[in-house]
Amino acid sequence: MSASVASGESRASPGLVTLEKALSVAIFALVLFQMYQSTKVGVTPRGTPAREALQHSHISVGLSVLLLLVPRLWLWARLPRPPRPARVPAAADALARHCNLAFYLTLLGFCLTGPIFAWSEGHAVSWFGLVPLPDLVDESYRLSVTLGYLHSVIGFWILYLTGFTVLVALWQALRYRAPPWRLLPAFGWGR
Repeated sequence: MSASVASGESRASPGLVTLEKALSVAIFALVLFQMYQSTKVGVTPRGTPAREALQHSHISVGLSVLLLLVPRLWLWARLPRPPRPARVPAAADALARHCNLAFYLTLLGFCLTGPIFAWSEGHAVSWFGLVPLPDLVDESYRLSVTLGYLHSVIGFWILYLTGFTVLVALWQALRYRAPPWRLLPAFGWGR
Protein backbone atom coordinates (compact mmCIF):
# COMPACT_ATOMS: atom_id res chain seq x y z
CA MET A 1 0.00 0.00 0.00
CA SER A 2 1.48 3.35 -0.97
CA ALA A 3 1.97 6.16 1.55
CA SER A 4 -0.62 8.36 -0.15
CA VAL A 5 -3.28 5.65 -0.03
CA ALA A 6 -2.35 4.79 3.55
CA SER A 7 -2.78 8.43 4.58
CA GLY A 8 -6.27 8.45 3.12
CA GLU A 9 -5.37 10.69 0.19
CA SER A 10 -7.30 9.65 -2.91
CA ARG A 11 -5.50 9.18 -6.20
CA ALA A 12 -6.66 11.29 -9.10
CA SER A 13 -8.27 9.64 -12.08
CA PRO A 14 -5.88 9.72 -15.07
CA GLY A 15 -8.75 10.97 -17.23
CA LEU A 16 -9.36 13.96 -14.95
CA VAL A 17 -5.65 14.77 -14.84
CA THR A 18 -5.54 14.67 -18.65
CA LEU A 19 -8.62 16.90 -18.80
CA GLU A 20 -7.00 19.33 -16.35
CA LYS A 21 -3.88 19.53 -18.53
CA ALA A 22 -5.89 19.92 -21.74
CA LEU A 23 -7.97 22.72 -20.23
CA SER A 24 -4.80 24.44 -19.01
CA VAL A 25 -3.18 24.28 -22.45
CA ALA A 26 -6.33 25.55 -24.18
CA ILE A 27 -6.68 28.43 -21.70
CA PHE A 28 -3.00 29.31 -22.12
CA ALA A 29 -3.29 29.36 -25.93
CA LEU A 30 -6.48 31.44 -25.88
CA VAL A 31 -4.97 33.91 -23.42
CA LEU A 32 -1.93 34.37 -25.65
CA PHE A 33 -4.23 34.97 -28.63
CA GLN A 34 -6.36 37.35 -26.56
CA MET A 35 -3.30 39.35 -25.54
CA TYR A 36 -2.28 39.68 -29.18
CA GLN A 37 -5.81 40.64 -30.15
CA SER A 38 -5.95 43.25 -27.38
CA THR A 39 -3.04 45.08 -28.97
CA LYS A 40 -5.05 45.38 -32.20
CA VAL A 41 -8.31 46.64 -30.65
CA GLY A 42 -6.67 49.74 -29.21
CA VAL A 43 -5.12 50.87 -32.49
CA THR A 44 -8.15 50.19 -34.69
CA PRO A 45 -10.28 53.34 -35.18
CA ARG A 46 -13.57 53.43 -33.25
CA GLY A 47 -16.78 53.07 -35.22
CA THR A 48 -15.21 51.04 -38.02
CA PRO A 49 -16.33 47.55 -39.05
CA ALA A 50 -12.82 46.28 -38.30
CA ARG A 51 -13.01 47.56 -34.71
CA GLU A 52 -16.46 46.05 -34.23
CA ALA A 53 -15.28 42.68 -35.58
CA LEU A 54 -12.25 42.76 -33.27
CA GLN A 55 -14.43 43.60 -30.26
CA HIS A 56 -16.86 40.78 -30.99
CA SER A 57 -14.00 38.34 -31.47
CA HIS A 58 -12.37 39.61 -28.26
CA ILE A 59 -15.61 39.08 -26.33
CA SER A 60 -16.11 35.61 -27.84
CA VAL A 61 -12.58 34.48 -27.01
CA GLY A 62 -13.04 35.84 -23.46
CA LEU A 63 -16.26 33.86 -23.11
CA SER A 64 -14.42 30.77 -24.39
CA VAL A 65 -11.76 31.24 -21.73
CA LEU A 66 -14.52 31.58 -19.12
CA LEU A 67 -16.17 28.36 -20.33
CA LEU A 68 -12.85 26.53 -19.99
CA LEU A 69 -11.87 28.25 -16.76
CA VAL A 70 -14.89 27.16 -14.74
CA PRO A 71 -14.19 23.40 -15.06
CA ARG A 72 -10.45 24.08 -14.69
CA LEU A 73 -11.02 25.79 -11.33
CA TRP A 74 -13.39 22.99 -10.31
CA LEU A 75 -10.65 20.45 -11.09
CA TRP A 76 -8.15 22.58 -9.17
CA ALA A 77 -10.36 22.32 -6.09
CA ARG A 78 -11.26 18.66 -6.60
CA LEU A 79 -8.03 16.93 -7.63
CA PRO A 80 -5.16 16.33 -5.24
CA ARG A 81 -2.19 18.55 -6.00
CA PRO A 82 0.92 16.90 -7.44
CA PRO A 83 3.60 16.16 -4.87
CA ARG A 84 6.14 18.84 -4.02
CA PRO A 85 9.58 18.40 -5.60
CA ALA A 86 11.94 16.94 -2.99
CA ARG A 87 14.45 19.80 -3.09
CA VAL A 88 11.84 22.59 -2.82
CA PRO A 89 10.82 23.74 0.68
CA ALA A 90 7.10 23.69 1.43
CA ALA A 91 6.86 27.51 1.59
CA ALA A 92 8.58 27.95 -1.79
CA ASP A 93 6.35 25.31 -3.37
CA ALA A 94 3.27 26.98 -1.88
CA LEU A 95 4.35 30.30 -3.41
CA ALA A 96 4.63 28.71 -6.86
CA ARG A 97 1.22 27.06 -6.48
CA HIS A 98 -0.33 30.33 -5.29
CA CYS A 99 1.11 32.09 -8.36
CA ASN A 100 -0.66 29.52 -10.53
CA LEU A 101 -3.95 29.90 -8.69
CA ALA A 102 -3.67 33.71 -8.71
CA PHE A 103 -3.29 33.58 -12.49
CA TYR A 104 -6.50 31.56 -12.88
CA LEU A 105 -8.44 33.76 -10.45
CA THR A 106 -7.21 36.89 -12.24
CA LEU A 107 -8.41 35.40 -15.52
CA LEU A 108 -11.77 34.78 -13.90
CA GLY A 109 -11.99 38.46 -12.96
CA PHE A 110 -10.98 39.39 -16.49
CA CYS A 111 -13.59 37.12 -18.05
CA LEU A 112 -16.37 38.37 -15.78
CA THR A 113 -15.67 42.10 -16.18
CA GLY A 114 -15.30 41.89 -19.97
CA PRO A 115 -18.91 41.08 -20.92
CA ILE A 116 -20.32 43.41 -18.26
CA PHE A 117 -18.12 46.18 -19.65
CA ALA A 118 -19.38 45.40 -23.17
CA TRP A 119 -23.03 45.50 -22.05
CA SER A 120 -22.46 48.80 -20.24
CA GLU A 121 -21.17 50.25 -23.53
CA GLY A 122 -24.25 49.01 -25.36
CA HIS A 123 -22.59 46.14 -27.25
CA ALA A 124 -24.39 42.90 -27.98
CA VAL A 125 -22.58 40.02 -26.30
CA SER A 126 -22.56 36.63 -27.96
CA TRP A 127 -20.31 33.64 -28.34
CA PHE A 128 -19.06 33.95 -31.95
CA GLY A 129 -22.52 35.13 -33.02
CA LEU A 130 -23.98 31.67 -32.28
CA VAL A 131 -25.14 32.06 -28.70
CA PRO A 132 -26.38 35.56 -27.84
CA LEU A 133 -26.37 36.45 -24.16
CA PRO A 134 -29.09 38.65 -22.71
CA ASP A 135 -28.03 42.06 -21.43
CA LEU A 136 -27.39 41.79 -17.72
CA VAL A 137 -26.76 45.51 -17.26
CA ASP A 138 -28.16 48.57 -19.01
CA GLU A 139 -26.02 50.85 -21.11
CA SER A 140 -24.39 53.33 -18.74
CA TYR A 141 -21.54 55.75 -19.31
CA ARG A 142 -20.49 55.73 -15.64
CA LEU A 143 -20.56 51.97 -15.42
CA SER A 144 -18.67 51.61 -18.72
CA VAL A 145 -15.93 53.96 -17.52
CA THR A 146 -15.66 52.14 -14.19
CA LEU A 147 -15.63 48.68 -15.75
CA GLY A 148 -13.31 49.80 -18.54
CA TYR A 149 -10.75 50.94 -15.99
CA LEU A 150 -11.26 47.81 -13.90
CA HIS A 151 -10.81 45.58 -16.95
CA SER A 152 -7.63 47.51 -17.85
CA VAL A 153 -6.28 47.29 -14.31
CA ILE A 154 -6.81 43.53 -14.37
CA GLY A 155 -4.97 43.48 -17.71
CA PHE A 156 -1.97 45.24 -16.21
CA TRP A 157 -2.18 43.10 -13.07
CA ILE A 158 -1.96 39.90 -15.10
CA LEU A 159 1.19 41.20 -16.78
CA TYR A 160 2.78 41.97 -13.39
CA LEU A 161 1.65 38.61 -12.03
CA THR A 162 3.14 36.85 -15.04
CA GLY A 163 6.45 38.66 -14.54
CA PHE A 164 6.47 37.80 -10.83
CA THR A 165 5.65 34.16 -11.60
CA VAL A 166 8.53 33.97 -14.10
CA LEU A 167 10.88 35.38 -11.44
CA VAL A 168 9.61 32.83 -8.90
CA ALA A 169 10.15 30.00 -11.40
CA LEU A 170 13.66 31.20 -12.29
CA TRP A 171 14.62 31.73 -8.64
CA GLN A 172 13.41 28.26 -7.72
CA ALA A 173 15.29 26.81 -10.69
CA LEU A 174 18.51 28.47 -9.52
CA ARG A 175 18.06 27.98 -5.79
CA TYR A 176 16.38 24.56 -5.61
CA ARG A 177 17.03 23.14 -9.11
CA ALA A 178 13.27 22.84 -9.63
CA PRO A 179 12.26 22.78 -13.29
CA PRO A 180 10.95 26.30 -14.13
CA TRP A 181 8.54 24.95 -16.76
CA ARG A 182 6.55 23.26 -13.98
CA LEU A 183 4.55 26.49 -13.76
CA LEU A 184 3.46 26.13 -17.39
CA PRO A 185 0.37 24.14 -18.35
CA ALA A 186 0.68 20.42 -19.06
CA PHE A 187 4.17 20.10 -17.58
CA GLY A 188 4.76 17.93 -14.55
CA TRP A 189 5.21 19.68 -11.23
CA GLY A 190 8.60 17.95 -10.78
CA ARG A 191 10.08 15.56 -8.25
